[in-house]
Amino acid sequence: MAFIKVDRSAVPARVSLSGPTHSGKTLTALYLAEGMIRANFPELTLEQIYDKIAFIDTERGRAKFYANRDDLPFKTASFNYLEIEAPYLATKFMDAVTMADSLVGPGGVIIVDSLSHAWNYEGGILDRKNQKDLSGGNSYTNWAPFTSEHNKLMSVVLSTQANTIVTMRSKMEYVRTQIKYLGYC
Repeated sequence: MAFIKVDRSAVPARVSLSGPTHSGKTLTALYLAEGMIRANFPELTLEQIYDKIAFIDTERGRAKFYANRDDLPFKTASFNYLEIEAPYLATKFMDAVTMADSLVGPGGVIIVDSLSHAWNYEGGILDRKNQKDLSGGNSYTNWAPFTSEHNKLMSVVLSTQANTIVTMRSKMEYVRTQIKYLGYC
């Protein structure tokens, strides 16, 4: 093991957008992807830029709403699209990301909207781990295969030659309070 001198080199971006439902993660991811591609390829047209975006959608087709729009603050164009449906197995995400990486290549952008489904929705890692706990065994040792699966998924997402944007849902907290009416000020 030894230290070496290095020079600056380009590496693909890894971006995560997190927010509650309907907070704008999908459109923000598309605009961010467009900006990343435009920065590297300023000569491309809008259509050529969007050809370098591969969109993996778990939100029941929501991303399609943003294709070819000229009524938004910034125009959009048609992009490469793949929908993943339940069960949200990590292997589906790994296969989709690998396909997307081959499609858009270096300088392109892969968007996974939403990576949360691989964790916390039907067929996701947490869902299947909870099912295993219900069928018996030690809830601590039951994590072993799921930890390995999660690590493989993260490795695939972080190893692409393309830039990667993932969205994740954050939990919304509801607080009930009682407001005391004090009359007119």
